[in-house]
Amino acid sequence: MNEIGIDVSSHNGGIDWKKVKASGIKFAVLRGGYGKFANQTDTTFYYNADECIANDIPFGVYWFSYALDENDARAEAETCYNAIKKYLDKITLPVFYDFEYDTETYAEKQKVYFNNTTRTNIILAFCNYLKNKGVNTGYYSNADYLRNKLYPSKIKFPLWLAQYNSASPAYDCVLV
Repeated sequence: MNEIGIDVSSHNGGIDWKKVKASGIKFAVLRGGYGKFANQTDTTFYYNADECIANDIPFGVYWFSYALDENDARAEAETCYNAIKKYLDKITLPVFYDFEYDTETYAEKQKVYFNNTTRTNIILAFCNYLKNKGVNTGYYSNADYLRNKLYPSKIKFPLWLAQYNSASPAYDCVLV
């Protein structure tokens, strides 16, 4: 995809989606939420999803991981699914699982330490749960994780690559 998009969450405050559309933005990735509890749904998700639909802006979703193991990841996937299910026929991009540095920081505070296998399996648990529900799903990662912290060859889901320069992506991905 060579179009310009944005990712948004409650951290961005109230968004004027008519202005977003007029600016030439072609798609959005909305934070659905984080964690495994329903009250962790992003406070602006429903507004943002409704406004994307009203303004004909294609969108996907991301869910931030605080999973400590595969069971937590499946619980997060179930919570994500429940939050997004009324939009499943409107979500045109994947639902991405965002497992990254803050996930690890949280886990370490709980005395949980990951290795490449546990990280990979957590991502797979989330993605496979949604895949089994018929949801187009993927994961968000960066070059450091892909090189040093995951087994990306085992994750057969679309990648949203965090890359903050204009170089061609070093990994096969659906979003950069």
